Amino acid sequence: MASRPSAAKKQPAKKAAAPAKGPAGKAAAKKAPAKKPPAKRAAAKKAAPPKPAPSPTGGVYRLVRAVWLGLAHAVGAVFRGIGQGAKNLDPAHRKDGVALLLLGLGLIVAAGTWSNLRGPVGDLVEIIVTGAFGRLDLLVPILLAVIAVRFIRHPEKPEANGRIVIGLSALVIGVLGQVHIACGAPARSDGMQAIRDAGGLIGWGAATPLT
Repeated sequence: MASRPSAAKKQPAKKAAAPAKGPAGKAAAKKAPAKKPPAKRAAAKKAAPPKPAPSPTGGVYRLVRAVWLGLAHAVGAVFRGIGQGAKNLDPAHRKDGVALLLLGLGLIVAAGTWSNLRGPVGDLVEIIVTGAFGRLDLLVPILLAVIAVRFIRHPEKPEANGRIVIGLSALVIGVLGQVHIACGAPARSDGMQAIRDAGGLIGWGAATPLT
């Protein structure tokens, strides 16, 4: 009796997958190149330039500035302590250094005009201050002191301070012009001493268009 054919024939083994064709397959077949180590930075970092040696002049300047501002703040505190209007002034608005400079100039001018100071300082005051303001050179220290006190007590009002300075300047120029005319309106040809004895160069400049 013939044997029955097997119910299920043995299926042939699956063929191994063919290697992938094309550039993708070739790339996969090739060995991936090793990563190159990062290039070293050129000389790691350039050496930092040496710091310049501290200048002795800079140290002297800082010392003088510190002493000046310390003195200015002390003087400013005295003037702000008078009355109630300027005690709580914000330090960011203070201009004590400028105010102290004006006070110092006022003292020098007062020494040259009120006491007839002799020497280089007195001569310089006569040439500059008396030459500019004439007979009213005695009032220059007072004007400088008034402006300085204003800067100490109310530096937070720059617009108002500017108007005050402009107003005082216009008033002084007008008064010097009148003084110059009242003194005979001397001209430059009459000599500098004649102009000093009148309204000074400022008075001469204000009075010349009117005479």
